[in-house]
Amino acid sequence: MDNSLKSFEHPAYEGRNNIWYLNSIPQVKNFLHAVQDETRRKMCKDIFDAFEKEVLGWESQLVRIQDTISKWTKVQECWLYLEPILTVEDIIRYLAHESILFKEVDSNWKTMMDNVAQDPRVLKTAGVPGMLELLIKSLKLLEEINVGLTSYLDQRKIIFPRFFFLSNKQILAILSESRDPTKVQPYLRNIFEGIHHVEFNDIHAIQAMISSLGERIQLSYAIQPREAKGCVEKWLYDLQLQMVTSMQDLMSASQENYNGFKRNEWITEWPCQIVLTVALLVWTADIQEAMKGGEQALYEQFNRQKTDIQDLLSILDDNERSLLVKSTVNTLIVQDIYMRDVTSEIHKKKISSENDFFWLKQLKLMSSDEDLTLNMLNVSAPYRYEYLGMISRLVITPVTEKSFMALLTAFKSFYFGIIEGVSGVGKSSLMKDLACYMAIMYRVKNGSSDVNINSITSFFKGVASSGCWAIIEDIDRCSPDIMSLTAVLMERLRTCAKDNSESIQFVGHEKFNIEKGYFIATTVNSAYIGRNNIPDDLKTLLRPVTIMYPDKKVIIEAKLFSIGFTKYNEMYSKLVHSLEMIESQLPAEIHYNFGLRTIIRIVDLAAKKFSSLKETNEEKIIFQSTIEILSKSLNEEDMQEMKKILLSFFIGMSSQGLEDGINLEHPSLIINPKIRAKVMEVRQALDNNAGVIIYGSTFSAKSKILMLATQLKPATEIEVINPKAMERGDLFGTSDCSNTGWM
Repeated sequence: MDNSLKSFEHPAYEGRNNIWYLNSIPQVKNFLHAVQDETRRKMCKDIFDAFEKEVLGWESQLVRIQDTISKWTKVQECWLYLEPILTVEDIIRYLAHESILFKEVDSNWKTMMDNVAQDPRVLKTAGVPGMLELLIKSLKLLEEINVGLTSYLDQRKIIFPRFFFLSNKQILAILSESRDPTKVQPYLRNIFEGIHHVEFNDIHAIQAMISSLGERIQLSYAIQPREAKGCVEKWLYDLQLQMVTSMQDLMSASQENYNGFKRNEWITEWPCQIVLTVALLVWTADIQEAMKGGEQALYEQFNRQKTDIQDLLSILDDNERSLLVKSTVNTLIVQDIYMRDVTSEIHKKKISSENDFFWLKQLKLMSSDEDLTLNMLNVSAPYRYEYLGMISRLVITPVTEKSFMALLTAFKSFYFGIIEGVSGVGKSSLMKDLACYMAIMYRVKNGSSDVNINSITSFFKGVASSGCWAIIEDIDRCSPDIMSLTAVLMERLRTCAKDNSESIQFVGHEKFNIEKGYFIATTVNSAYIGRNNIPDDLKTLLRPVTIMYPDKKVIIEAKLFSIGFTKYNEMYSKLVHSLEMIESQLPAEIHYNFGLRTIIRIVDLAAKKFSSLKETNEEKIIFQSTIEILSKSLNEEDMQEMKKILLSFFIGMSSQGLEDGINLEHPSLIINPKIRAKVMEVRQALDNNAGVIIYGSTFSAKSKILMLATQLKPATEIEVINPKAMERGDLFGTSDCSNTGWM
């Protein structure tokens, strides 16, 4: 027993800069537990009395070694977190005291690890007198360093409130790049809603914003990051202000330019967000003017809108148009359909007053004193000019319209919202689309048992100080304590909004300035079992919106029409009715889903095929897209049944030949038709999805199928892990209580 520990060594490895680190700490702890258990068993035997002093001393040393290993692990975790931070000159100048303390910890740490490198035996390192005391001292120093670091980051967050939505690690990475602003580029997509990266000119000044799809917005005035003198948050704040100014200038210029060109020509000259906003603004003004002109003026307006939609479809048929233009047109058609339908109803009802309830309840954009406002009922919300990139509009159905009214009314009354409904009905999309109409920053917080006091408080501080709109997904997954805290924070925010306060203070936190216009909604899925009940004090602050059954017909027909389908009514009927038949005939497996979310995926895939395969008829595109989406989740027997049902709706189609033209060979494998078909399904799934699960029994060639599928995708990298051998936090990540980030 004694000799086994004497020879047991630390599993350590040499990292960067020739520094050694402890590795496989659980292995060391398990070994020490085994030795300690063996010692206690020996203490129960008759020979214990003769060796009582030695055995008790040995047990005391084991306990000390365990405590040392535990403290050592904590010091290593803190050191690994702080070392890349407190070695950067730009951060050291703000944290001079903390950097001095860290130098002492760093020196002690490296000395300890050098000793491990020379003699890795646990008894000769963790068991050395004075080691435990040195680690305790280091932990106290690290705690003091963390307090100073947290205070420093809080100051930066107050200067630039959007930092509240980043983890401390991300903020420090940004602040450490004060000398080279180009290295901040990867973090811009987390700070701004639509900016993927920015464009620098020859003198390293920021001259344009670029979206994720490559849309370029020229800034009205270039930003000089060097003038910030190392304060990254300062030039980021300047970028935020300049983003708003540039969008305002573009909005004004596009309105002046609108009447000087044909609508189709005008669309191609302006960014997507500008086109959608001005189109809604012009329509609102035209309808109000037409109502004054009587029935004939409304009829002419309706015909004009039908013509505008047909003109937009001609752009989709033009192969020389860019992807950006076609994406803008797709979204504009969806919006134009809403405007056309509203105009038709106004004409039928012969409405002549702007105060008619039917007109008041519509979503409108109005201009007043050079400011834009989104109007619905008696609610008037300011347009905030956040750059959103390429926008995708929801199809506005009666359910969408009522939901918008409920949320905007809650906003006007200084309450918040709660959106209830089963999975896949568009709860989150509803809130995001409404925020897009207002051009306001939108942030998401996922509710879970990992949400802690620090993270939820930081999120609410970010919402209040930035004035953004936010949603807490599945709030009933949070613990009752967190939901009660959420109620307290929401009540405080509501009081400040009602009183028109300029600052706010949460309990235990310093006072900070707030920006008006913030709003928070939550989502709840009542179909899930095991969720926590929402406290009554939180319910009183949330105005409910319930979505039971989305209007599939309106949504799917509008989406098919917007991508250029001419037989959109027929295609909707065949698609939805075939899926309903498939759902009724197949067994109710847990992973089978034939709802709106699956239909949208089929339509999105059909849109990709339609844009690249113009010679293929619409029925064949829908048929093939349905098979590609559904076949991946069905077993062999159900897949054959699914194909039979589809063929009964899509008469004359064939499910054969979808994978023709693909060269699939492997020198050591015999690829039969079944394996070939599955390989093609996996390849299509990898093309169309962010994540793919291959489901099957043991020895059903799952790994080989994945290997063959990735060979068909050039430059694919594969990294194999064994989830059964990993902790849940290592596999999925976990919330870090120390820095409110995700690890």
